[in-house]
Amino acid sequence: MIRRPPRSTLSSSSAASDVYKRQYQRRVRGLVQELLLEGTDAPLFSINFKDLLDVVITRLKLGEELTRLAALSWIALIHSVKLPSGDRILNDALFADVVSTLHSASTDVLRASLFTLSTVAGDEKFGHWISSLLAEMSAHSATMLVKAPSIFLQLQLLFQKTSQGCPEKLFLKVAEILPTHRDTRFVCKVVVILQTMLLTLQEFLPLRQLLRASLTEERTRVTFSNLFACWAYDPVAAIGLCLLTSAFDEAFDLVSDLGESEVTAHTLVQLDRTAQLIESPVFCFLRTGLLRPRRNSALVRTLFGIQMILPQHSQPSQALHHRLQCAPTICALSDKEEGGPPSVVHPEWSDLFRQYKATQQKVADFERNYH
Repeated sequence: MIRRPPRSTLSSSSAASDVYKRQYQRRVRGLVQELLLEGTDAPLFSINFKDLLDVVITRLKLGEELTRLAALSWIALIHSVKLPSGDRILNDALFADVVSTLHSASTDVLRASLFTLSTVAGDEKFGHWISSLLAEMSAHSATMLVKAPSIFLQLQLLFQKTSQGCPEKLFLKVAEILPTHRDTRFVCKVVVILQTMLLTLQEFLPLRQLLRASLTEERTRVTFSNLFACWAYDPVAAIGLCLLTSAFDEAFDLVSDLGESEVTAHTLVQLDRTAQLIESPVFCFLRTGLLRPRRNSALVRTLFGIQMILPQHSQPSQALHHRLQCAPTICALSDKEEGGPPSVVHPEWSDLFRQYKATQQKVADFERNYH
């Protein structure tokens, strides 16, 4: 029998609490498996799963942290049971109840909820799961957007394990569903969160490597096109995506279009952060690309455009200025450009750029009607 440590011990020693929590979870899992799989002489399907689920959901909604963790363990295990008809026991109403646990302040409950939801959804209801998640974020944006980076990170790690070789799975599904939301401010905020994670976190290295591959490869081209349709809600995110995929001509078109409009303070802040990221390890290939300014003339013009839009007194603008000062010198030192593959333009760029302009108009209309 596992005895709970005294409250004074729990408050003074988080380590003791963690040990107890792990023991409790192991015991709960063991009891669940024994009850459902081995611990009864009656046929498995004679169990009244509806009554069982009613109790589990009540504990999930009202219980403390350990009770919620136990309830999530029950749900995950019950989901593994198939009725004689081949149907699953869980339904959409129960799915919504588990989604509501994402509001929990407990990191352990949040992780367990994401794992349970991903297990329950599987590949068949993957789109429904992501749609429910985004709907919950939209309905409770004040609290859920703060948790969004942690949620997307945990999901990316889960899907990279279960869907090996498909690091783009999560982002592509989010990019497909997100534009269906009418609140373009919410869409822009989520896009900025995803773009920041893509460019800064080590866990997204497989996805960055996929996007860094040549646009002549179909998988890279399709991934870029589908992401760009969603990233178009935020001009700076779209520029960053083009830079990551070495789509320098496309990036220059976006920077030129941005310079022709009245840039907002929010856009300047985003552009300032992008200029800072150019000094990061992720964009090392951009900096070395300046060693061949003739071949990468679109890259040079794009970086010059970013510098021209940014206020001169900003530190990222000054750092970018120092980088670009080397370009004329390198051109003068080389009589002819070193050989290499020419820049590749996305074959559907004209359509993508028109879609970008239409999306930006949609954002502008929303902002005009919002006030």
